[in-house]
Amino acid sequence: MRKTSIWIFGWTLAVLAAGCTSQPARPQVERVHLKNGLPVVLYYLPEVPTVSVGVLFKGGAAKLQQGEDGLEYLAVSAALQGSENLPYPRFREEAYAYGIDLSVQPPRNDFLLVTARAVELYAHKAVRLLADGLMHPEWNPTAFEKVRRQLLARARMKEQNPDERVWLRLNQKFYAGHPYQVRPDGTPETLERFTLDQVRAYLPAHLTASELLIGVTGAFDRDSVLAWLNETFGTLPKGDFVDPEVPVFSRPDSDLVYHETMPIITAYFSAKFPAPSPRDPEFPTGFAAMQVLSQALGDTIRTGYGLSYAVWAGLSLNRANYGYLYFSSTEPDGALELLKKTLHAFQARPITPEEKQHVLNLWQTLTYMRESSSQSLLSSLLTYEYLGPGAEMALDLVRRLEQVSPEEIQAFLKQYPEPFVGYLLLQEQGRP
Repeated sequence: MRKTSIWIFGWTLAVLAAGCTSQPARPQVERVHLKNGLPVVLYYLPEVPTVSVGVLFKGGAAKLQQGEDGLEYLAVSAALQGSENLPYPRFREEAYAYGIDLSVQPPRNDFLLVTARAVELYAHKAVRLLADGLMHPEWNPTAFEKVRRQLLARARMKEQNPDERVWLRLNQKFYAGHPYQVRPDGTPETLERFTLDQVRAYLPAHLTASELLIGVTGAFDRDSVLAWLNETFGTLPKGDFVDPEVPVFSRPDSDLVYHETMPIITAYFSAKFPAPSPRDPEFPTGFAAMQVLSQALGDTIRTGYGLSYAVWAGLSLNRANYGYLYFSSTEPDGALELLKKTLHAFQARPITPEEKQHVLNLWQTLTYMRESSSQSLLSSLLTYEYLGPGAEMALDLVRRLEQVSPEEIQAFLKQYPEPFVGYLLLQEQGRP
């Protein structure tokens, strides 16, 4: 990590010394297929001292049936506790012995991502350990129950924590009738009743070349990595998986805000509205516009008026995409009024060069930080690769933001954030 930081710092100095603002040539994203047709994305970064391998399960919520909320998440998490070759708990002990970080990331609406990260010397062990757990799981009852209870506890905490609950309740309204209404992370009800036999039956049916996408980032030997992947994941059946249809969200006729009372002092507000997806040419404009709006909301609602300690806006990354707004406040009426007032101010004028530059500076910094971690970069590359625009978007977003004009940002903010579907948690006496 220290080596990477020095490289980034040296890179920045070299660019400044040359008197130019363009970035040096990047490595190219390479796309190959294993012998069974499974697609693999490779991105070589010799300055990053680790190798990350990711397996993305396609489909997400859209391939789950009602009542299967969290089934894939539970199945994959339980599988990576022990294999037929390395039973529980030896499987995880093996990972620990070689410094291999195995992680099942919280599932997204469209996919589930599993990663293994290791130093270059043990990259082969990371690939084989990941494949061994997924392809030859032991299904130890004790390990399964431990994982099931962990996921169940998280689901229950989300219901109790108002900062999480406001999003859960908003999603119930915004996702109603949509494939995303199935929760990939599971509900307390579904996670309470899932059995070992259910996860044992689920996973093998979804381990096919057509349903997976693999990515590798960091310092690795290309031929060796492909050989390891072909020896393991390359032996999976081809399958015939096709992504289920995911319709775009419909826009309400006017702002629609639902209310719920809780015994809390601070109120929590969240809202969503339909927006361009990553495949849409307008996505970079929307991304820039929502970041500009987010900064302005912080400057006004939080810093200027002290009505919130947490407020932001943004654009999500989904096949059916949306923008979002959020704040927590002891004065929700005033905060919501100021939110709309700030938005309307941008609708009335183009942003200034300084406002745009702030967003560019922020995302340039975050891009460099992401590239200092093979695991973070891998997640971003696979996300954009699967959602449509291609992995290059993860590396090219700053340049695309530079090309967005102030007038385009203004036009986006006029068209999209209103009307929205919102949800507000507040005290009974504070209810409008």
